[in-house]
Order: sequence, then structure tokens, then C-alpha cells
Amino acid sequence: MKLKVYALVFLLISCTFADDETTELAKHKIISVDTEYVHIILKNPIDNWKDGARIVQALGEMLNLQNFFTHMRVDRHEVSFRVEQNPEKNTALDVAKSINDSRFKNNLSRRLGVLVLRAGVGDKVKDYENDINDNQELSRTFLDSNGIQD
Repeated sequence: MKLKVYALVFLLISCTFADDETTELAKHKIISVDTEYVHIILKNPIDNWKDGARIVQALGEMLNLQNFFTHMRVDRHEVSFRVEQNPEKNTALDVAKSINDSRFKNNLSRRLGVLVLRAGVGDKVKDYENDINDNQELSRTFLDSNGIQD
């Protein structure tokens, strides 16, 4: 059975003030996220689908889960994939936790030259551009405070 997590996101659609001073309160929308997927936000841009596939393949090898990552999607700063049932019984949560480990991130960086900002569960990412911009701003601040020119 496919496990789904439903999150309520409250959106203020409209507030109307009628003669009797009633207010229409915020409506809510249900957003479905498939928890069998892992998404990974990268600092480096991914230039093509082949580079994204290389990252996912390397992750599978590093986690001993070759051939258990399917339904891959590649975006500019993100890859996502489904974690299929496997003999180790690793879930998407287990995979995301492993990828978020600093030693794992460093190993992946040395191996492929990519910098992982974060990994999470789900097939949808809200706004990874903010993570990338925040990270670049921190880098600039560090360089400026240490008198280093980039």
C-alpha cells in the first residue's frame, strides 16, 4: 500500500466583510507528498539529465542500494528518486538521513564534486532556491569577513 502524507497548508483566500460583520476565514488546501521518494538539493547546478543520473547511481553504490532507486527526476539544483523495496528494508527516510550525514556529504563531494545542501523525504520541494541563495550569501559573508576576494 502506498504511503501518503497529507499536510494542511492554510491559504488565506479571501476575507470578506458583510453587513453583519461576518468574515470568511482562511480556506485550506491539501498537498500530497509521496514519502517513497527522496529529494536532494545541490549547491552545484546540474547541467543535464545524464549528470543527475550519475549522482543517483553513485548514491545507490555508496548506500549499497544499486537498482533500488527508480523514477528519477532531475532539475537545475535538485534530483529526486523513488526508493523501492529492498532487502535491507531501507526507506526514503533512511536514505535521506544517510545523505544528510556530513561524512556522507563530504565523501560524495570528493567522489563527484557536488555539494549537497540537504536531502529530504518526498517527491516535491517547496523552495530550494532560498537554500541556494542563503548558502551563497553565507559564503560571501565569510569571504568578506576574512578579507578574501572571490
